[in-house]
Amino acid sequence: DIMIRQDIDNGGAGTLILLAGLGGGAGVGWLLADRYGIDAGAAHSTTIGLLAGAANGALLIEPTKSYDAEDVIALIFAGSAIGAGGGFAYGQAADLTAGQATFLGNAVLLGTATSALTAIATSRDGEFGNKENGTLALGLDIGLIGGALIAPKLDWSPKRSKQIFAASMIGLLVGGALPGIVTKKEDGEDYDGDLIAGCMTAGMWGGFALGIVLTGDQPPDPTFGTKAKSQPSGVKATLTP
Repeated sequence: DIMIRQDIDNGGAGTLILLAGLGGGAGVGWLLADRYGIDAGAAHSTTIGLLAGAANGALLIEPTKSYDAEDVIALIFAGSAIGAGGGFAYGQAADLTAGQATFLGNAVLLGTATSALTAIATSRDGEFGNKENGTLALGLDIGLIGGALIAPKLDWSPKRSKQIFAASMIGLLVGGALPGIVTKKEDGEDYDGDLIAGCMTAGMWGGFALGIVLTGDQPPDPTFGTKAKSQPSGVKATLTP
């Protein structure tokens, strides 16, 4: 953002600014990790917040008509900063396990992919406009908020959450490939985009549901419900075998 706004065209100066940004981010990350009890759940929620914030910032480009490079970068940077800060605060407050954090990422995927495929299926002009942009933002944020509300109540182990996440992705891919396998296409004829989008959506949700059913006999996460009682926030504990 600084390099674009200050119109830096000197390679040495640009490299120093970039390294300063990397060093500053690493320093802030180290200080936060040293000050607070950062585990896998808190780290994952921060990363998810960062990515969701960047995506929301990017989705503001179309409605605000911010097409200049400095405005685009500023929106993405602001969204990333807000998202990372919010994700970090949420991770500290919710005290998520690694399995719960993986579910949160899965919820964001489900909401975003569903809205994106819905926008594709309902678009009639072939253009990406405010309707498609709003649909995508709505799905992303519903998945994020819904996942954040549900995640603390789940006792899924990290292994189970990863398997369900993988089942959702496999269902998405299988759903996208299925129309091409079962549908005969004449020479010069295009595949039905609406059918493909619908099959991908159904496959993704079907894979998610099937993953939950197939992993239902796995034991719950042993850390579920015990993390908040084990130690005060910000205090590091040493465990002796």
